[in-house]
Amino acid sequence: MSFVTLVKSVLLNAHKMRGTALIVSLMVATAPWACGQTEADSNAAAFDNFYNMDYNLATKQFRDLTVAQPQSADGWNYLAQAIFYSAMFDCGLMGSDLVKSNEAVLHSPKVVLTPEHEAEMQASLSKAEQIAQMKLKANPQDTAALYALGVSYGLQANYELLSKHAWLAGLKAADESRKLHEQVIKLDPNNYDARLVPGTHQYMVGTMPLFVRFAAKAAGVNGNRAEGLKKVELTAARGERSKLDAQILLTVLYRREGRSEAGIPILQRISETYPRNFIFRTELAKLYADTGNKAAAAAELDCVNKMIAQEAPGYTGARVAQIKVQENEVAQMIGQMPDAAPVLAAAKTQTPPHANLLK
Repeated sequence: MSFVTLVKSVLLNAHKMRGTALIVSLMVATAPWACGQTEADSNAAAFDNFYNMDYNLATKQFRDLTVAQPQSADGWNYLAQAIFYSAMFDCGLMGSDLVKSNEAVLHSPKVVLTPEHEAEMQASLSKAEQIAQMKLKANPQDTAALYALGVSYGLQANYELLSKHAWLAGLKAADESRKLHEQVIKLDPNNYDARLVPGTHQYMVGTMPLFVRFAAKAAGVNGNRAEGLKKVELTAARGERSKLDAQILLTVLYRREGRSEAGIPILQRISETYPRNFIFRTELAKLYADTGNKAAAAAELDCVNKMIAQEAPGYTGARVAQIKVQENEVAQMIGQMPDAAPVLAAAKTQTPPHANLLK
């Protein structure tokens, strides 16, 4: 039985299995796909804008990179990722609540891209795949090319699952990504970045019912929740390109595991490093709320509101509406009644679809 055949069987019987996950749709919905950079990367400014959710500028910078380095598969992957994440942000699908349960992913709205952005994303992924395949034809053991190709497949899985809800196509692409990164590990056991995708995959399979895990093992896919989490933790601690992505993902998995306290120091550091990203701060508030620390959660909300009042970068205009949605979720968690007035006022400046991507 192939992996895709296995998952197809799960899908056909999902209505009988309350709470059953689509294994890899949960994995890709957590968002990071190991597309990151080393600390000394010359594209650090573009990544700084990307993680600060300044998708306009990040997309332009990655587009410029593809012009300057047209034979870099990484550059084309970066561009595709920026395009898709911008669309995810516009659709309000960037918080951990998307993956707080299996059902949340299954019933999430589709990520909508304009025809122009969809075409550019697909062209970018095709270019990245073409470059990687050419390098692998010359050297089948080129770990950089294998890694880049795995990222391309992972991003394609994101697109198929979250934009098209094409489950089988997405699952197939995600499984290819896992296999490619496992090849990297075999060739280079010290490559900790390549452990992120297989580790997340292993974790998610480990959340499935016992009989599904047995069937998955027969298909060559081993599920182990604890071992998968350890791999993600290893990338978060020792990775280079994917270290930050793994750390972000880790806070999500810790929340799923009921270990929100373990994610707090991670998000504290990340929110300080990327202060224009309001999601990091509101997610930190949710972690505090999970642990029962209502005072700390409220303090984070106060900080966010001060930044709105000061019109700090990343906390102005149309973004206020999305910020208020996140704040109200935290307020409900800690038993505070949200003030409806600013929410209604902010809604009038709701971000129009695809406003983040400006050519």
